[in-house]
Amino acid sequence: MSGVRRSRSMRRSSLRLAVVVLFSVSTAVLLPTGHAAAHVTVVPSQAVRGATVPLTFRVPNERSDATTVEISVRIPTDPPISTAAVRETPGWQAEVTRASAASAGGSGQPAVTTVTWRALSAEAAIDGDQFQDFVVLLGPVPETEQVVFPTRQTYSDQQVVSWDEPPTSDGAEQARPAPALWPVDAGDETVVDGHGHGGPVGSGRSTDGAMSGAALGVAVAALVVAVAALLLALAQRARPARPLPTALPPLPGRHIPPRPPAEDAT
Repeated sequence: MSGVRRSRSMRRSSLRLAVVVLFSVSTAVLLPTGHAAAHVTVVPSQAVRGATVPLTFRVPNERSDATTVEISVRIPTDPPISTAAVRETPGWQAEVTRASAASAGGSGQPAVTTVTWRALSAEAAIDGDQFQDFVVLLGPVPETEQVVFPTRQTYSDQQVVSWDEPPTSDGAEQARPAPALWPVDAGDETVVDGHGHGGPVGSGRSTDGAMSGAALGVAVAALVVAVAALLLALAQRARPARPLPTALPPLPGRHIPPRPPAEDAT
């Protein structure tokens, strides 16, 4: 009977292990991955130097108890960006603020300093389960290594969240990263999934979409393995244990009858 108990114990251990692995992998697949899924971003994240390009500022709402009613993007002025044409966003009012011509680096055109969008009603505000895209045509793209757009997100209870931390040299994730654009020369664009989301060629940067896609593929593969292990453990548990024999069967061979008792000689 010790063999039966040992077999049952091994099946229970296998089942517990499969359940733990399945839960862990499912959690990794389904839960959001930190700040990268929630902060304000700009799409695309690279553009050709000197060009005028449409930039989309994607704003998710991080709170379930308040809505986003205003988003304000600060435009760097050194070197200046002189063109800003805002695409209409239903339910929102856009405002472009410019500096004086004297502070525009001698270009003779006022530099754009901020672009702000304000919700016109509570219904238009960004809810906790929503995000909103705000599009502005900006140019010329500066002749710099990167362009950082510090952004202020205002909630309906007047809380202000500043996304103003510039990218780090080692690519580490910031707590409040600012949207950033990487200018490149013509022909050096890195196109990922049909959009220029990556950093400059040779920079070692990659897009959030590409990274999350690869991670999701690995997680799904691990999930499949875990499900298979769980099904195998359940099948083994459902299979009845084979009882051990209580006595060894007789060995095959020729049957020899017992010798009759000897008679006493008289």
